[in-house]
Amino acid sequence: PMCLIDALKQLSDQKIRFHFFVNSDPIDWNYSIQQLRPDSTLVCVVTKSGTTYETLSLFMLAFDWLKKTLGAAQAAKQTISITDPAQGELLEFSKKHQIECLKIAPSVGGRYSIFTPVG
Repeated sequence: PMCLIDALKQLSDQKIRFHFFVNSDPIDWNYSIQQLRPDSTLVCVVTKSGTTYETLSLFMLAFDWLKKTLGAAQAAKQTISITDPAQGELLEFSKKHQIECLKIAPSVGGRYSIFTPVG
């Protein structure tokens, strides 16, 4: 998705901005999050296994940021998870907090994930 958005951005008249958090460094996190407004931010977390530590730790920072500023119910409405349909910590967290969850078929290999909700 990052490559597609970058390649096609000149064709869009939308004012939607995408931010990809891939570094769990706290300095980078604090700098990046200051650029966003919680009321107009949608958090989308993707981990096929639902157990990738780095992804989950960044997601928890983002979800906590939304929850502190907007409340738990609104934070859940502004969050989408994409993960394994049957297992994993992200799936369980999503169910517990009533977060919309899109499923990645377990049979889809990583290089083909563009054809799933990830893409």
